[in-house]
Amino acid sequence: MDSAAVAGTPRTSVCPLCGGPDGDVIGASVNGTLIRCADCTLSYHCELLGASAQQAVPYYGDDRAYEDYRRRKEPRWEDLFTRLRRYLPFDRAQGGRGRRLLDVGCARGYSTAVARRLGFDAYGVEMSAADAAYAREQLGLPVRTGTVETAGFQAGFFDAVVAWSVLEHMSAPVAAVAAISRLLRPGGVLNIFTPNGKSRAAREQGLGWIEYNRPGHVAFFCPMTLRRLLTEQGLQVVELYTTLLGGGPEAQGERSALLRWAMGPSLAPVRRRLRPLLALMAGTAAREGEYMGVYARKSS
Repeated sequence: MDSAAVAGTPRTSVCPLCGGPDGDVIGASVNGTLIRCADCTLSYHCELLGASAQQAVPYYGDDRAYEDYRRRKEPRWEDLFTRLRRYLPFDRAQGGRGRRLLDVGCARGYSTAVARRLGFDAYGVEMSAADAAYAREQLGLPVRTGTVETAGFQAGFFDAVVAWSVLEHMSAPVAAVAAISRLLRPGGVLNIFTPNGKSRAAREQGLGWIEYNRPGHVAFFCPMTLRRLLTEQGLQVVELYTTLLGGGPEAQGERSALLRWAMGPSLAPVRRRLRPLLALMAGTAAREGEYMGVYARKSS
């Protein structure tokens, strides 16, 4: 290992969240040198700062992988878009009909198509030119090629924005969230799902944690740094949770189903007996789950 990647070594590298110049080397993953900012504690791969998602994620365009992905995820996307409606107070009368939604990093547009099927007026933005073209030409979707910063939508155009498994790929997350905030109407909602860089899994597995080693993963937020990112761009956190279930944003649907069962009347006697333990577990899950979900509303 290069001496510059030895754990604990101070290193100068501009943090993509706070701009702080100083950090400590955590070590080296397959993606390069992992740094922890000395000021805000964000962890990030310094070599990937400035890299495009296309360069960093070479498996874009794998037809079989995308088809498998779509089949597995589609039922969960339906759950997620249904849940999103709860956070749109101006949406209740119409049940989501006609509400404009932007799907950031939509790949081939499969999730965007689900949103449209559920009544959202859904648009997408995707950095891969080939994937964006597929969404437009094969699925007939209004998907623009580029980033959320360069897509060219007018300010206040969207009622909701989703960015699922995208934030960790961004080398300039502040600029991206600032652009999202600009695109949201007052009262509009942003839904993010991203790995938790201070989860128990990250701590116990160290540099072997799978999220450090997935292609193109640049930055690793925790509840504190994610709140900071959103708040500084005028977005008020409505709900932020972590989940011990892995596998991406579809875990949110699994979590909801599990909680409905666990909180049902048949388990009430068990809950009373286990109340102290359940409280401890809930506190741990709120902080240390491997993945984070957040709903944040733009100030009116």
